[in-house]
Amino acid sequence: MSVMIADLCVAVSLLVLMKFVWHWSRTVYAFFFVKPLNIRHLGEWAVVTGATDGIGKAFAEELASRGLKVVLLGRDGRKLQECTRDMEKRFGVETRSIEADFAKDDQCYHKIRETISHLNIAILVNNVGMCPSLPDYFHVMAGGDKFMADAIRCNVVTATSMTRIVLPGMVRRKAGIVVNVASASALLPTPLVAIYSATKVYMDFFSRSLTSELRATGVIVQSLLPFTVSTKMTGSPGRSFWVADAADYARSSLNAVGILDRSHGCFAHSLQGWYYSTLPECISSRLQWRFFTELRKLLLTQQEFKSGASANSTIMVMSMEESISQQLLGQSPSKVEKISVASAQSDGGMIKGLSADLVSLSHLDLKDAGITSLKGLPKLPKLRSLNLEGNLIKDGEDLEWVAENCPALENLVLSANPITDLTKLEALNKLAKLTSLQLTGSEIAKVDGYEAKVFALLPSLTTVDGKKKDVEEVEDDDDEAEEEDEESDDDAESDGEEGNPGLQALLGGEDLSDDDEDFGGEEGGSDDDEEDDDDDDEDEETGDDATPKKADVQPEGGKGIKRKAEDDDAE
Repeated sequence: MSVMIADLCVAVSLLVLMKFVWHWSRTVYAFFFVKPLNIRHLGEWAVVTGATDGIGKAFAEELASRGLKVVLLGRDGRKLQECTRDMEKRFGVETRSIEADFAKDDQCYHKIRETISHLNIAILVNNVGMCPSLPDYFHVMAGGDKFMADAIRCNVVTATSMTRIVLPGMVRRKAGIVVNVASASALLPTPLVAIYSATKVYMDFFSRSLTSELRATGVIVQSLLPFTVSTKMTGSPGRSFWVADAADYARSSLNAVGILDRSHGCFAHSLQGWYYSTLPECISSRLQWRFFTELRKLLLTQQEFKSGASANSTIMVMSMEESISQQLLGQSPSKVEKISVASAQSDGGMIKGLSADLVSLSHLDLKDAGITSLKGLPKLPKLRSLNLEGNLIKDGEDLEWVAENCPALENLVLSANPITDLTKLEALNKLAKLTSLQLTGSEIAKVDGYEAKVFALLPSLTTVDGKKKDVEEVEDDDDEAEEEDEESDDDAESDGEEGNPGLQALLGGEDLSDDDEDFGGEEGGSDDDEEDDDDDDEDEETGDDATPKKADVQPEGGKGIKRKAEDDDAE
């Protein structure tokens, strides 16, 4: 029994070794020693989908450099025309273009069939694809059902339909190549990009099935499983041993056609593929989970997602409700302090996704969200900063709603909103703590001196569009008003007194603190002043040296005191 087990182990080991040697000998030969297949002998034309950017454009240019005429397919008409002119000029080959939005237009295949069915097509490269720009949980993914339908239509239906269009002619001529650009995410389950991974698995199995099915026809079908290639879709990372340049990758991939039916496109990516396929799935899936969760955190932190998906620069904008739900994921709403949904789109101009459970929320950024009404804003008792820049708010009732639901608000940004009437800001008077208001870009800010009017309308403010309230000037005005009131009161008292009350207070030792402004008395009391001067002289002769010290406290224009000083000099 033990001998049988030992023999079985040896046999299995030999099989594994033979598979390893066979795999790597073919891989090394395909990428380093093979003589590239002369694709020009298989036909005149190459058809490339998603040909205006990234890997697709690199494939089109490489095929043109090998002497094939090229048909470019993409959704951006302007880019297609630029690429067509550039390739004709650089490579001297006939180049045509067909504008087609594979994610939305199911009728485009009829036009494509009419255009290319009569051509002698040597190779079809199914490159167009759609992947999420933000790794996300399936149940809250950006774009929801729309993204799911568009991704399946773009990644699955396009490759299937294009292959069906060109394959009859290839089989009839018994020559042709179909390259389906799948992804390394088809090798093993990939969390947070579930739909993308699943659609690439379809492309991989579709290609491998056709390989077996068409082997006797002379038609080659290759499944391409790239890891990271430096393109716009991957964020244009810098080149390295593991990150391939798009042009080098296309050249290497085409060189391996006919040798590898299932290829990673270059030697470095083949090493990565072998590594992941060798690891137990429990370990490789864990590594995938860690990588994509960290990537998701990084993108959320940098707020570089305008959400959704990129299919040759196709971008879908995330809704406000989806953006908020992502930021609240795994957190208790009562402990969240900051939420930013800048550039996410509101639902019909209404705020959705916020709830009264956000009792600790202090900063809320709703910039450029297309908001027309603030009626969906819940009670947020601790909100101190609210950014509503670039929305469509113009109703005073909306501002009143803010004042009622955000009593602790200190900073409010209403820049670039169509508020035309200054009086609509009166609703903000209920915000006792509001100190800063920004109106730059609104109709109100176009009026000269609008800041002063806003300060007058909302006394609690200290700053409007960066301009601070002139506190000293306001205090001076208050002091002048108080002085006028005091002078009028003192004048009324002086009518009932004999002589000069200011001088009497000075000489009689009365408290001066309340009447400092009235030392001079009335200007018409000259006779009384002379009598008082005589009395003062008598006091000085008797040696009273205490009262002159009080004369140091003199108001400007005090005539009685001035005349006393002159008499002292004369004496």
